[in-house]
Amino acid sequence: MAGGALAASHSGKLVTIEELQKLSAATAPAIYKVQARLLDISQDGTQVRLHLGSLVNAGLTLDAWIPGAGCGAAQEDTALYDELREIAALRFGPLQAAPAAPKEPTQVLVTGALSAVGGHLALRPVLDLHVQEAQ
Repeated sequence: MAGGALAASHSGKLVTIEELQKLSAATAPAIYKVQARLLDISQDGTQVRLHLGSLVNAGLTLDAWIPGAGCGAAQEDTALYDELREIAALRFGPLQAAPAAPKEPTQVLVTGALSAVGGHLALRPVLDLHVQEAQ
């Protein structure tokens, strides 16, 4: 990622999951901010999967992935990913392989790079995460 993950985490166009579904992974800019409901969270090896749902259309979902330990291209990228995994674990308890829904309805603002994973669009890697419990 040009300039590193930390620099990219401060950029990104705010979009909905609906808008992302109309794009492809080759669409520029590659960094997006998505506000969504957190449906569940799980750990897959050392990476963390956030399963997000649209705020408007309950049928639309998107996965966002926080990279595992040691995945950063530079030391500051590795530190960013470590911090994001720590935030997820502190907010949602010990992460498990089985997907777990948050205890309270939760909205998140996730910044990440748009990519295609297994034929589906995803935010990978997650570059920033803000958690807001619904009122």
